[in-house]
Amino acid sequence: MIFSVAVPVLGQAKFLSTALESLAAQSPEFQIAVMDATPDDSVQRVLSAYAPLLHYTRHGADEGQSAAIQEGWDRTSGDIVSWLCADDYLFPYAFHEVEKIFRDQPHVDVVYGDSIFVNESGHFLRYFPAINSDISRIGRDCCVSQPSCFVRRTAMERVGKLNQDLHYVMDWDLWTRLFEMGATFFYMQKPLSAVRIYQGTKTSSKSSRRFSEIWDHLAKHTGYFWALRSFVSFHLIDFYYREFRSQSVSIFKRFLFYAFDTLQRILTRLTPRHTSHGTTLYGLENRTNRVRGQCQIHLPIFGGRRLSSIVVVVEDARGLQAIVNGKESRCLVSENRGQECRHVFEIPRPQQHNQHHFHISLQSVEPIDWKVISVHFE
Repeated sequence: MIFSVAVPVLGQAKFLSTALESLAAQSPEFQIAVMDATPDDSVQRVLSAYAPLLHYTRHGADEGQSAAIQEGWDRTSGDIVSWLCADDYLFPYAFHEVEKIFRDQPHVDVVYGDSIFVNESGHFLRYFPAINSDISRIGRDCCVSQPSCFVRRTAMERVGKLNQDLHYVMDWDLWTRLFEMGATFFYMQKPLSAVRIYQGTKTSSKSSRRFSEIWDHLAKHTGYFWALRSFVSFHLIDFYYREFRSQSVSIFKRFLFYAFDTLQRILTRLTPRHTSHGTTLYGLENRTNRVRGQCQIHLPIFGGRRLSSIVVVVEDARGLQAIVNGKESRCLVSENRGQECRHVFEIPRPQQHNQHHFHISLQSVEPIDWKVISVHFE
């Protein structure tokens, strides 16, 4: 079984090595197609070090990301298709775990799993909150994380190509068309990819075109009530919530947030059984990162650097215990910074020099609710 991975690139040279290293770490056979629309040669200089890894490359202007992804799939012949943006990366076991599902369950057309959100430096922020094993929600909620989704080529060809008129929701559109065609989806509760969230990404875009595409999709696949509810609850609210966490905002934006939040609460009361807020992934409450007792943090790491410690920033936890890859970890530093507390844990030895995946179990020493802010390596 061969994986065809399209990698569209536009000026993300500083992240590209991590994406390619994460692909090189995969065990099943794969074909990588890189479509580089960067005006200068910065990406080409990075690619030169990975030439043996690449099946197809193209440098030059194109008709947009959707067209570039489809070009990559058309220029490869793998049984399973996916795409990886140049600033995202995979867990090292992703292809292996996905391949097992496709081999063991030949009726499955699409396999999707969880994603972690990281910042520009690769610090863990949270899990992709909209994930849902109930794929029937796909018309109104984008409950599939794009880099953690893999599709049989035969299913993709039956449903048609990516909609090249779309710039922001072409993935959501593809999953929805696959579902409406009758494709069988399989949800794997395991993190498969890391998605960078920072200023300048499409996910953080304030473009009116983005919100227009989201609204058009919802209006097409749901009634107008559900379109309004989903648009407010899962797009506007979540967008402003992320902005509040990352920077100070104006009084006007704060007013907008509370207005949207009030509307969302009213709409949720009218349809309480459909709300997914308050659910947890790996012990972390969606959106808020609140923890009751224990939580699990999964982090991939690439680049070959020697790691000595794990830095955990939390809120409301007065003491913290950590188990790293099944071994108890010693706390080296614990610093209070107002409501936040910074804990530095030693990475237990021995660890493999080429270790690409860390599983960190965190637990408060006191029976209280607490909150994860970020986790990273030093």
